[in-house]
Amino acid sequence: MHALVIPVKGFAGSNMANMRLAGVLTASERRELGIAMLEDILEATSGMATFVVTDDPDARSVAKRCHLVDDPGLGLNPAIDAATECAMAAGAAATLVLPCDVPLVQISDLETILNIADPVAVVASQDRGTNALSRRPADCIPALFGPMSADAHIAAAARLGLAATVLELDSLALDIDGPKDWSALGSSGQRRRSVALARSLSRLAQSS
Repeated sequence: MHALVIPVKGFAGSNMANMRLAGVLTASERRELGIAMLEDILEATSGMATFVVTDDPDARSVAKRCHLVDDPGLGLNPAIDAATECAMAAGAAATLVLPCDVPLVQISDLETILNIADPVAVVASQDRGTNALSRRPADCIPALFGPMSADAHIAAAARLGLAATVLELDSLALDIDGPKDWSALGSSGQRRRSVALARSLSRLAQSS
C-alpha cells in the first residue's frame, strides 16, 4: 500500500503562508480558503489510503473519512513523522507526503509519482520547497519540509545511497504561499471549490 500523508496545520494560524496571506485575507477568509483547498485535495485523491495529521477541528471534520492522526504539536516534520508511523502500522510500504496548499493536484500526476521506481521522488516548488515527496520504503528518508526542502530531501537520499527523481508536474506547480499564488489560483480556470472562493474573495477585495 502507498499511503497518502497530508499534514494540516491551523488554517488561519501563524505559519509562514498564512502570515503572507494576512495582508490580503482576513483570518476567517484564510480559514475558509484552507478548508476549500483541503476539500479539493481530498476529492482529487479519494481513491487513496489517506492519513491526515492535524489538531484543527475543521480539518478533522472535512477529513472524517480518512485516517485521522493527532498532531503532536512539535512542528510540521514531527507531524509528518507521526502520520508516517501510523501509515506503516496500517501496512503502508510507501508514503506520498502532500502539503495541504496544492489544491489543483490531479490524481494522474500522483499516479506518475507513484510509478517512479526510485526510492525517492520529489516535486519541487518554484522556490525549491517540496510540493510532493514519495518515499519507498515509507520512511527511507526523514521529512525535511521547510525552506529549500527539495534540495534537502535529495541530499538526504544521496547520503543514504538512494536514487531520487525530481519531477515537474503541472497540477503541483502552484502552492498557495502568498498573495500572487492566491491570485493565480483564482485565475486558473479549474473547477475547484478553492478556485471559485479565491475568485470571489478577489472580487470582494477589488470592490472594497
